[in-house]
Amino acid sequence: MGTSEVRAAADFDAGLAFDIPAAQVPPGSWVLLTPSYAVKGTPPAGADLGFSVTYPKGLAVEASNGQCTVSAATRTVHCTSPAEGARPQMRVTVDPAAAAGQVLDLTATVDPVPGDSDPSDDVATATVTVVPLEAHVDVTAPATAREGQVFTVVVHLRNDGDVAVGDEFRGSVIMSDSGPGGGGELFRWVSLPPTCGTDPASYQCGAGGTVPPGGTKTYSFRLEALSGAAGRVFTMSARWDPTATTQLQDAVRVRILPAAVVARPVAGGAPRADTPVVPADTAPARPELAATGSNGVLLGLLGSGLLGVGLVLRRLGPNRSRLPRTPA
Repeated sequence: MGTSEVRAAADFDAGLAFDIPAAQVPPGSWVLLTPSYAVKGTPPAGADLGFSVTYPKGLAVEASNGQCTVSAATRTVHCTSPAEGARPQMRVTVDPAAAAGQVLDLTATVDPVPGDSDPSDDVATATVTVVPLEAHVDVTAPATAREGQVFTVVVHLRNDGDVAVGDEFRGSVIMSDSGPGGGGELFRWVSLPPTCGTDPASYQCGAGGTVPPGGTKTYSFRLEALSGAAGRVFTMSARWDPTATTQLQDAVRVRILPAAVVARPVAGGAPRADTPVVPADTAPARPELAATGSNGVLLGLLGSGLLGVGLVLRRLGPNRSRLPRTPA
């Protein structure tokens, strides 16, 4: 027998099991499934260890382990040379168009190895049942904002189910075309909800509270687009885990415009338009008293009074009070 020949070991067994054999997932949401690869005894010398996972239409799968490859064309995930106790995570997403009630099975199978003493654990199945979407996260904001303007992003959590769910959620913020830093220098947080914390490019909210059955929670974030943000798109996402196996996401985009300008007169009468307008969320300064303000009004009243006196004198003057002539 050559050195490359596989030698069977009587005590060897390779098996698979899913950590979550059944999950209920709404359309458009996803769940993390982990196939656990277990090895008992000593594998045959030269054996190629591995396993494959097949999944049906209606699901999309991503694998986090570098030894696993995903083929969307064949709908398979194959993991090679897994160590004993290997647990590669797979993110399984239900198609947004999937109908409630659909049952979708993922099947994991151990690659054949000579001498496997217990073939009964070589196959494992995880079942994903599509359920109605009972929790919703929605992010809203104005379509545009200007440099120097404070704008508001609102995150709404809604629970249409019959049990309370956790209210913790998180998300990211980024300015498009702003480099790896996310453009944190191009915007600033003006105010946050009480249970939220943030760094320049992400945030997290919640303090162990819940969204009651049939209830909602609303969170308002105020931000300001800073100088240099014009022409970019501000994106803010929200990711909510209402249950242990479901994650919901939404995002909103705000196009940043240049600061508006107003025309101001200059010497010679020609207007110039180079002064930024006051942002919409900033209270405008009280206008100064115009040159034709209260002083002009007083002068006008005085002039009207003098005109009236003149008219009276004219009526009572020489032409109106002349005595009749005495005949000669």
